[in-house]
Amino acid sequence: MLGNDMVTIAFGVPGVVRIDNGQTDTTEIDMALPGVFCEAKLTEADFTHKRPEVVESYDGLQETFHSEALPRVGSDYHNYQIIRNLLAAKQHNRDHILFCDERRPDLVRRYMTTVSCLRNIEDRMRCRVIFWQEVVAACGESLRRWIEEKCGIWQQSPAPYSSRAAGSESGEA
Repeated sequence: MLGNDMVTIAFGVPGVVRIDNGQTDTTEIDMALPGVFCEAKLTEADFTHKRPEVVESYDGLQETFHSEALPRVGSDYHNYQIIRNLLAAKQHNRDHILFCDERRPDLVRRYMTTVSCLRNIEDRMRCRVIFWQEVVAACGESLRRWIEEKCGIWQQSPAPYSSRAAGSESGEA
């Protein structure tokens, strides 16, 4: 509960993305919260890639992205899932969150590389990353245990406070 309002969480939500010819491409959004689409990465290696004719058929691609700056693998668009999910979020007026393991900075870099190609700064500001380790630290015991057992993700402990790093506070020179 947030205040007096019950929060609805939906998994595997159709994230309809308009295509230039008036049709739609139904992508599956991993999780939807009120006003937010979420991509959840647990075991996948990357965000896949797709042929230019597919990506360039999306309505609003050129208006939404600096498409010439979007990452490529050969001629294919890299980070296809993120491109499509960001278009869905924009078309549905939603924020976008990537949930991923903090031990995968490569996924964060790939996500942020694609986010940085959004033309509108307000669209970029509607995107963020949440680490599974943060979820584990904040969730209840049964969910924490399930995430630890099923996904191998544990709450990371912060680095120990070093008195040497705080030399002037501890009186050391």
